[in-house]
Amino acid sequence: MYQKVAEQENAYAQFSLGYCYQYGIGVKIDEQKAVELYQKASEQKSTGTLAQYNFSHVNTIAQNRLGICYRLGTGIETDYQKAIELFQKVAKQGNAYGQYNLGYAYEHGIGVEKNEQKAIELYEKAADQGFAKAKNKIYLLQYDDRSKLKSKVEELNKLYQSKKAKDV
Repeated sequence: MYQKVAEQENAYAQFSLGYCYQYGIGVKIDEQKAVELYQKASEQKSTGTLAQYNFSHVNTIAQNRLGICYRLGTGIETDYQKAIELFQKVAKQGNAYGQYNLGYAYEHGIGVEKNEQKAIELYEKAADQGFAKAKNKIYLLQYDDRSKLKSKVEELNKLYQSKKAKDV
């Protein structure tokens, strides 16, 4: 079904068929074909009957998926700069996945200078949209660092001791 609709330049069908090719759902895995279809879907607006089912932003979803392919070298040569460009474009449009992936790049210094504060800001934007994985990343960056945790424990102990001293 997706094949026929994808041939009619429907972005949702192109994205969905690309996903099928990437993961071998009903077709033989062909990562290059997946990238080609993600590219086509990312370059157009969603129109036609499927657009009424809230697929109006499928091109941003396709751009994000294409960015992941560039970052990982899936079906195409690894190109961190191209991945970052796509993630930035998608993140600017308010897409939580793009914000998350751009945050990931900043967290790990992939295609950009490592910047944990910028990563947290992007994760927070994604988390504000209900993206649970981003919430986990915020926690890990802010609280899982043992030195930060030790510092927080010491701060709380001092607070407890000062309150305890006042109560005596």
